[in-house]
Amino acid sequence: MLLRLFTSDTQYPDIQIHYGTLSDGGVRQNLQVIDFIRHPSQSVSNYWSIIFVAVHICVPSYTMDKNICSSKSEVDMLCNAESDVDSFIDNNAIMTTGAVARILKESESMKSTQLQVDENVAQSSRSLLSEDSSSSKSSIKAATCSTSEDPCWTNDLLHIFVLSEAGKPIYSRYGNESDLSSIMSVMQALVSFVANSGDELQLINTTDKKFLFVCRSHLILVAFSPISEPTSHLLICLEYVYNQIISSLTLQRVEKQFTRHANLDLRKLLVGDNRLLSSIINRVEETFGVFLNAISCTPLSENNRAAISQIICQNAKLRGLVFGILFHKDDIVSIVRMKDQHLSPSDIHVLLNLIGSSQSFKSAQSHWLPICLPKFDANGFLYASVTYLNDTTFMVLLTVDSEKFYPLKSITEKVFTLLNTTNNGNHLSAIMSSKFPQISDIGIKNLRHFVYKSIPIGQYIASEWTVPYAIAYELSKESPVGMDPERKTKLLNDNVVNKLRHNVLLSYKRLHMRLHSSAIPTRFIYKVTSTELFFGWKTDNFELYATLEPLITITELGEIRKQLLKWIESKKTQFFILSSPTF
Repeated sequence: MLLRLFTSDTQYPDIQIHYGTLSDGGVRQNLQVIDFIRHPSQSVSNYWSIIFVAVHICVPSYTMDKNICSSKSEVDMLCNAESDVDSFIDNNAIMTTGAVARILKESESMKSTQLQVDENVAQSSRSLLSEDSSSSKSSIKAATCSTSEDPCWTNDLLHIFVLSEAGKPIYSRYGNESDLSSIMSVMQALVSFVANSGDELQLINTTDKKFLFVCRSHLILVAFSPISEPTSHLLICLEYVYNQIISSLTLQRVEKQFTRHANLDLRKLLVGDNRLLSSIINRVEETFGVFLNAISCTPLSENNRAAISQIICQNAKLRGLVFGILFHKDDIVSIVRMKDQHLSPSDIHVLLNLIGSSQSFKSAQSHWLPICLPKFDANGFLYASVTYLNDTTFMVLLTVDSEKFYPLKSITEKVFTLLNTTNNGNHLSAIMSSKFPQISDIGIKNLRHFVYKSIPIGQYIASEWTVPYAIAYELSKESPVGMDPERKTKLLNDNVVNKLRHNVLLSYKRLHMRLHSSAIPTRFIYKVTSTELFFGWKTDNFELYATLEPLITITELGEIRKQLLKWIESKKTQFFILSSPTF
């Protein structure tokens, strides 16, 4: 089905609408494509209206098409992974495991009333985050939009919208969500119209942009990005935004509130949480761990890590304590856990996002707050004791018992004391002096950067940035206005370096998408540009992504990846936590 809209003198850029198709057996097939065009001068609201008209005309007469992407251009090749949307959603669904309730029942000293979710618990837990929300809001939201006609949100930045099934605005990454309510209403109309025909709207592609739609438990999440952004990673971003909302409220509470009030304004329950949503999007965009679904560990010798874990394990014996984690920056030093209980990488990223979103946590005192970890149990709260040892090292103890603040604070103090005194404080010194691998230490010619993931344990290691991706000094908080010319030149150079880093990260994401595509299974893939060579390599046990000098032969590429893999394998006990002690 092809629909083209013309004026008397202009043919406009193509827009493609992708939506799921169901066979008689209920099995989702490849996505159908509908093309139509618009005038580039159309306003944002009219743009969405044209899309709605096209869907209204075309959807009732769609047919299945298994050959969506016939072109082999780089952008078209991205389409090969679009049919993985459903499998990704199934594999990354939140879990209503009932783990919190089960652990509570097993702990004899706890009250049964703790099984019920307090309606005000999520709001009170965000008091720390709301203290400085007004000052930080402008720093996280890098652009503002006064109205839906303002084109600023149509630039090359990733934009995220969240709205209710009734079309109520909940969140907009850039600008005020209330000012963009008319656009969100059109989004809701699009989703509802396709749903009424027995299907699900998933993706809209234009020549240079794409819109991704995900529906979750009374919520509609929309990502708007350049066409080059891998669709699978837009899905990851929307999943993390949804997980962050569930982390604040629990799935049970979201469903309960919307069942009672279909027109509920969820913003009233998410007081202060815009910061968390914006920062989780930044984390998705800027870190390797999110798209790899893995965590990073502080490099330590096996003996040092074992000694630190033993200190925590021996002192963290308390009924109802589920996890004890020592972090250095965003990397795990040690994790001890209750038997048969595990934390997924995505839950750890949500936890780190909560802690990293407020400077208040870095005060000397311990902090106590409830948090729902959607993969661990989407319907229950854990209670986190967060205490910083110094500016970069902190302990998180997670329990199901809301009355254990002081016992957990005492445990943390004992652990910190022992870290400072045991073996003359060498264990703590090892944490503070730990470094990620330097390319110069590896001794492999033409290698610039690498990221390695160990699949069985869900952990990754990345090398430090080197030339040309290295920044000589930390970016100054000082405004560029008024800087002397030399300092201003350095700042601009650093901005260029950040763009180079972003290009490396985006290239890894594209390679990752291709390696994980069920449509075209691939084990090894590389890409050469005028400035770099990128490759991705996947087996059952690991994934390896690397950036090399561009002028190398295929033979040299093969030797480099073998040497690099051998070097990483020799350092596994230093880079990874191969086993975690239990209480």
